[in-house]
Amino acid sequence: YYIGEKLDVTGLEIKATMTDESTQTVVVTADMVTGFDSSKAVDSQTLTITYEGRTATYEIAVRERPSASSSDDVKTTTDSTTSEKTTGTTVKDSKTETVKDEQGEDISKITAKVSDKVADKLVDEAVSSKSDNVEITVKSNDGNKADGEKQTEIEIPKKAIDSIVKNTDADLVIKTDNGQIAIDSKALGTIAAAADGETLRMTANSQLKEAQKPASGAIGNTGVIFEVAAYIGNTRIYDLKDGKAEILLPVPENLKDKDIAVIYISDKGICEIVNHTAETVGTDNFAIFTASQFA
Repeated sequence: YYIGEKLDVTGLEIKATMTDESTQTVVVTADMVTGFDSSKAVDSQTLTITYEGRTATYEIAVRERPSASSSDDVKTTTDSTTSEKTTGTTVKDSKTETVKDEQGEDISKITAKVSDKVADKLVDEAVSSKSDNVEITVKSNDGNKADGEKQTEIEIPKKAIDSIVKNTDADLVIKTDNGQIAIDSKALGTIAAAADGETLRMTANSQLKEAQKPASGAIGNTGVIFEVAAYIGNTRIYDLKDGKAEILLPVPENLKDKDIAVIYISDKGICEIVNHTAETVGTDNFAIFTASQFA
């Protein structure tokens, strides 16, 4: 329900078991329901149905009605080839600023936040559409492309993650100009259960940390760095346990038509070659690989 809406019991029925063990289906009327209050937004509200002195309960949620622009920001599409449904939004209200990295060098950082209203709409739409993917796209508000971006950070309300895990089997896909990460439902459940907090914060960096500098020789002058980190509050999530994340990285122009390798670099600078596949979409080339942990 949205704030201010009236109770709607259309299609609502209960099954009553009589004293002789027979059953009958009873159409619920509005006067049989108590506990309904749409005057303010709540994540969960318990309504009670009373019939012949017996009661049954069910849960509803009351949301703030999205504005027209907010509604337009969330759309569900169906892939004509795979029939997969994707409910997605583009975060347009981002901030680009110059900050210092841990080596004291200036880098460009894009910060984006999914509002509570858009997150609620995103989840509601994904649940009602039975979507396979929930997709969030981050664009810099100054139109910068990947070459100018060094770090992207996106904040998503934790309650939205909890709802996706509880009410859908959807993967969470986060797209930036530097790359894309698809977190499957098992991994998303691991992240949601890992810590308490109000926000999931995902960061995508394109620079080595100081402890990883010994691996710089494996990257050379042409390699591309993509580091993903996930936080609930101040707790960093490393192990995805039984879940996986699929990472898709654009192949830069200078590496097209060349043999490339994907290398996992631990926080201590230890390198490990990771199996990957190549995919071409139009004129763009991508390297795709899976990971069971963020580092």
